[in-house]
Amino acid sequence: MTERKVLNKYFPPDYDPSKIPRLRRGDRRKQFNIRTMAPFNMRCNTCNGYIYKAKKFNSRMETAENVDYLGLRHYRFYIRCPLCCAEIIWRTDLESGDYVLESGAKRNFEALKTAEELEAKRQAEEEEELANNPMKLLEKRTDQSKQEMEMVEVIEDLKQLNQRQATMEADHVLLRQMWREEEAVKEAEKEADDALIKELLASKSEQVHLLPLEFGGENSSKPIRIPGS
Repeated sequence: MTERKVLNKYFPPDYDPSKIPRLRRGDRRKQFNIRTMAPFNMRCNTCNGYIYKAKKFNSRMETAENVDYLGLRHYRFYIRCPLCCAEIIWRTDLESGDYVLESGAKRNFEALKTAEELEAKRQAEEEEELANNPMKLLEKRTDQSKQEMEMVEVIEDLKQLNQRQATMEADHVLLRQMWREEEAVKEAEKEADDALIKELLASKSEQVHLLPLEFGGENSSKPIRIPGS
């Protein structure tokens, strides 16, 4: 039974690596068939059909010539419109970290991308102006210092407010505790008074005297005990 993995190879005594024929490298622009996805929303120029981002395609990829950024290669992709089979071409753009649509379609407007580009452009112009204008740089530093002082004041105010609220909360707790104690004392006194009244009523019998219609007669008033008293 032969080995599945050959670990040792035989080299004859007359082995000469220079005599081994080398394979010729093909054209650097050789295209490869790969599976890719649309990098952005686009609209076909031929049929006006929309192609949405992340839609999968069978594409051809090649190395873009005469396009270089920091010695890195750019790649070009060829796809077919799913509606009219027109060819659409785009390539990578390493400088901006995005893709460039070369032909066959038109990229849809992207508000977020445009806003980011405008913000980056504004920041670059501001940095250039600060580098060329020392007074402008001094004004910016002064404004930053002023904003920092204002922020410190706001933070201090918030801290003081939190401390006051914490103190007020403690005071409220004490007041509630005192009020509860006073209510408990009043309730105890009321219960003691009620118990005393009941005790007095129970120990002393209440008598009611019925008077006759005419005073001074033979029938004098007699005490009558009320049942249950």
